[in-house]
Amino acid sequence: MCPDARRASQHSRQPGDTQQATTGADLIGRKPEEALLQSEERFRLLVESVTEYAIFELDTEGRILTWNQGAQRIKGYRPEEIIGQHFSIFYTPEDARGGRPQRGLEQAAARGRYKDEGWRVRKDGSRFWAEVVIAPVRDAAGNLLGFAKVTRDLTDRKRQEEEIATAEERLEALVEERTSELVKANERLQAEILLPRRLDQLVLLQLVLDRSPIACVMNDTDFSITYWNPAAEQIFGFSKEEALGKLPYETFVPHTARAYVESVRERTAGGDTGANGASECVTKDGRAIFCEWYNTPLKDSAGTFIGYLSMLQDVTERKRSEEQFRASSEQLRALAARLQSAREDERTYVAREIHDELGQTCTALKMDLALLVQQLPKNRRRAHERAQSMVKLIDDMIHTLRRIASELRPGTLDDLGLLAAIEWQAQEFESRSGVKCHLALPQAEIALDSDRSTAIFRIFQETLTNVARHANATRVNVRLVGDAESLTLEVTDNGKGIDETRASAHNSLGLLGMRERALLLGGEFNVAGVSGQGTTVTLRVPWAG
Repeated sequence: MCPDARRASQHSRQPGDTQQATTGADLIGRKPEEALLQSEERFRLLVESVTEYAIFELDTEGRILTWNQGAQRIKGYRPEEIIGQHFSIFYTPEDARGGRPQRGLEQAAARGRYKDEGWRVRKDGSRFWAEVVIAPVRDAAGNLLGFAKVTRDLTDRKRQEEEIATAEERLEALVEERTSELVKANERLQAEILLPRRLDQLVLLQLVLDRSPIACVMNDTDFSITYWNPAAEQIFGFSKEEALGKLPYETFVPHTARAYVESVRERTAGGDTGANGASECVTKDGRAIFCEWYNTPLKDSAGTFIGYLSMLQDVTERKRSEEQFRASSEQLRALAARLQSAREDERTYVAREIHDELGQTCTALKMDLALLVQQLPKNRRRAHERAQSMVKLIDDMIHTLRRIASELRPGTLDDLGLLAAIEWQAQEFESRSGVKCHLALPQAEIALDSDRSTAIFRIFQETLTNVARHANATRVNVRLVGDAESLTLEVTDNGKGIDETRASAHNSLGLLGMRERALLLGGEFNVAGVSGQGTTVTLRVPWAG
């Protein structure tokens, strides 16, 4: 609240007066001045106590006239630093140069309301994602007096949306044959509060609450409802007359949520301004909805606790969307797991066919050719040379078939287990690339199911491939260690080191594939590099899913 407004609300009070929340009925019969003072104090406390929203007024040119605690918390400016400044100070330089602040005022004046989301700038230069509502303030004749502006910090929600988008891209990259799209959870938590500019404090704050799209409920120290705004009536169906004087448990809080709401109430009464939460609520017609709560303890000017302020938002549709997205994600992960299993099964089948059928055929061909050579006259030197050349070609073919079969599915993995397969792969890598491999493996064989053994081996195989392609390393250290809960594979090279941008890139299918294999088993996959010092790949997989 600005200093002028605060003085206006205090000039008629005597020191030591205690202000309490009152209902509209309590004002009847009192002197007009006393009634105005009581109501003004109550609504002043309301706006000053709100910390989830930055609420302030602008003149017709966009200069800041008032400033509440929420604005100070979100944007970082104290009232004496910011009042009189143009509100474009909160916009990014590119938005300010592009005229975005002025367009917001123009659209609000023309349309009666302007709503926007975008990056804003705090006093310390940091950026946050904001939801903004601007509304014009006009006098009875319709003349423009200024604007009311409400801002809410939605950075966490923006980050969650970006994480959801990243997850969708990762899943789509791994399952290219899918045609169904992930359902995105789009939340639009609206906080539209209109503040007139030059109205008397009581009318101004009453207008804020009456025009807010968020349910605003005030309770006294006994938790009886003392204020019920139109949005609460619209969301829950109870009229103001039906709600005032009753407990929330007699109106919109069901029996199943009572224990939870009581715990939040106790925290709020204890001064916890972060005692927010979400619970099931019920409308007058018995319909179940899901609401988010933002709770603030109300105190008088002496600091005495006098009640509660709760702001509630119906997020039923958003919660349903999140549940649908979660179900879709689980289905896609299950599909990815089936595809991985099918791919490994196919590799195993092809490797066995190559080894058993083609390998045996080549061996038989070599034996038949050896018999023919024995039957050739010894004076047929040229024929003997051609036969020996054919034998060598068959030997090369047998070697190639064995190599292809091993790359498709190492027989060592199935026959001797994960440790032997890692040793074999390290030897193959060292002989082909010239990069020395140092292994630190458990002495005893590790008891793992086939899916986990295959996933760990494939990630190890892909990691060595990346070292050969990109690292320019001369040494690789491999460590496999288990504890009571999980098995950890760590591969470190002494190469040039992967940069952070590439390590987190969404278009790196190799890294995405390894991360997804780990996620399918409930594990974790991390890549970290230091320029000029090498890269470390860490895989942690639980013993059981």
